[in-house]
Amino acid sequence: MARTIPDGYARVVLSGSLASGSENFAFGYWIGPYEEQPVWSGPDLDILTASAEWTALMGQIQVFLAAGDSITSVDGYYYQGNEAIQHAHKTISVVGSATTAIMPCQIAVVMTLRTALATRSGRGRMFIPVGSLGLSQTTRLPASPANINTLVDKWAALFSATPPGVNAVVVSQTHGLATPITSVDADIIPDTQRRRRNRLIATRHSAAVT
Repeated sequence: MARTIPDGYARVVLSGSLASGSENFAFGYWIGPYEEQPVWSGPDLDILTASAEWTALMGQIQVFLAAGDSITSVDGYYYQGNEAIQHAHKTISVVGSATTAIMPCQIAVVMTLRTALATRSGRGRMFIPVGSLGLSQTTRLPASPANINTLVDKWAALFSATPPGVNAVVVSQTHGLATPITSVDADIIPDTQRRRRNRLIATRHSAAVT
């Protein structure tokens, strides 16, 4: 089935690494519509990263990053004709500092993005990397679920602070739709993000059966 990205929308992508560069990650969201211009016509990354909502969100994401984890860049890709025809890049530094309760590289908090469409096309997801997550020894769930609740609130605040006429949206490439996000939610159960391992070296041990 052909995939269609609606014209005038931009993909904002945050990228970084875990375990001091041993594994890379990227996640993002859609925003728009923007008018087609001869020069970059997506979100201004300098204005975005200087906003109070962005600063508060990055501060909360840091709570979930271990020492050696970091978000290093934010990129914007502007789409017309089903292709990314323009690109903007900004280097940032969001560095984790936690040294306890370190998690494997592929653990994530999943943000569910909901719209007015109660269908699969009306929902999206973001996998937020988790390098450190204090778990209860009895329930094996986060001992401080309020941290996840706050992360949800910070994402909702960022999505609410879009310019007039522009919305954070869920894009359905199957149906060629862009639907404004109306709410964000997450549960407190740690999730596994299955992605290709990058530079993690797995040492294997073998024993003979006689």
